[in-house]
Amino acid sequence: LIPVKGDARKLPFEDNSFEYVVSSDMLEHIEKKDRKKVIKEMLRVAKKNVIIGFPCGEKSHKYEKKIFYLGKKIAKKEHKWIKEHIQNGLPEEKEILSYIKAKDIKIIGNSNLKLWFINELFNPYLNFIPWIFYPLFVKLMDKGSTYRKIFIVSK
Repeated sequence: LIPVKGDARKLPFEDNSFEYVVSSDMLEHIEKKDRKKVIKEMLRVAKKNVIIGFPCGEKSHKYEKKIFYLGKKIAKKEHKWIKEHIQNGLPEEKEILSYIKAKDIKIIGNSNLKLWFINELFNPYLNFIPWIFYPLFVKLMDKGSTYRKIFIVSK
């Protein structure tokens, strides 16, 4: 693989260059005004599928604000990536669907919101999840309200 430097709003690739395009935890770092361009570019360069995962929705945004505030208060540090999420606002499912004109879209919830919150709050300080409990933790992560959504778009 050869790394390519580029701009997600104007990818330096031909149409249908890749069978699959995968974007994980990137969209929330893009300004809202540019998200449509970024998604259109991913769809343009993909031949078959685009998979986009990102923290999504108002509930996730609310929990991130709590993490950011508590991090500043307790650790006296700003969560750099959450600060950017707050500045840009988290993508909403309806917003993203309005940019995608495909017929086959599957949306999967990922990372239980409350478990994500507890993990983010304590993991930097306590190594919250002992390894023996990790399989159970992973099993619970995709149930209930989720922090992240994964959009699987088939062209």
